[in-house]
Amino acid sequence: MPIWVVMYRYDGDLSSSTHLTEKGAILTAIGDILEFFGIDDQETADYHFSSRRHPERNLDPESDTLQWDIEKLRAIKDANTLWGVYGEWVERTWDCHDYDVEIEKTMVRG
Repeated sequence: MPIWVVMYRYDGDLSSSTHLTEKGAILTAIGDILEFFGIDDQETADYHFSSRRHPERNLDPESDTLQWDIEKLRAIKDANTLWGVYGEWVERTWDCHDYDVEIEKTMVRG
């Protein structure tokens, strides 16, 4: 049976969570990234997306791939779309040397 493992590293501490669905793993990873950045409402999302904060990135808050609202993300049925959102967010963690999140698919064997 396939399962997905979300692995977290924050300030040297390692942890993980296991998920029966691909979508659950992706949503968990995105949610953790949003928590790491402190994004939980439109105001903090606007701050994160602002060109003053990230002038090199020219982020567009209306972009589907930069969606921050976890409830809207839950409504997305296509895992490939969620992988795209996850990819956009995880890219923004690459220069955070004390934080990392990864998703790996594995098998449960009896």
